[in-house]
Amino acid sequence: MSRKLFNWRIATTEAGLQLGALAARGIAIPTQVEPMDHTVRADQSQGGTARHGWSTYKILWNKLTLEQLIEITRIVDTIKTGTGELFFTGRWYTRSNPVMRFVDLKGRPDLGDVSPDPPMDASGMPVFSNIVLNLANVTILNDPASYT
Repeated sequence: MSRKLFNWRIATTEAGLQLGALAARGIAIPTQVEPMDHTVRADQSQGGTARHGWSTYKILWNKLTLEQLIEITRIVDTIKTGTGELFFTGRWYTRSNPVMRFVDLKGRPDLGDVSPDPPMDASGMPVFSNIVLNLANVTILNDPASYT
């Protein structure tokens, strides 16, 4: 198994990231991640200001098994009854620095809608497609690129 697989991590606490590798939990590596550049502008004549920053991190899996989806759902449900924050290590990039690197971050999770009647694979097991986990109010906890 590739060492890079263990760079992807998920946990309910920051300390839990050390043991929270997706590969170790049996969860597939995301198909795509997207740090979403968020800008809110309000007209100054209405008392508004402009805020800039990264506020959302979108994690997409094109295909998950039932077991993988249950594990992700269990983690998100645990977080919602606790601190409300998910800790995740994933790829990060910006327009000014398009080099992908791994960073530790935290945010409020939203798993979105999951089809109650998924298609079956060749073995008759359900396959869930296009599962999106959004992290809102994202804060970068550890960015190795900032130390170089």
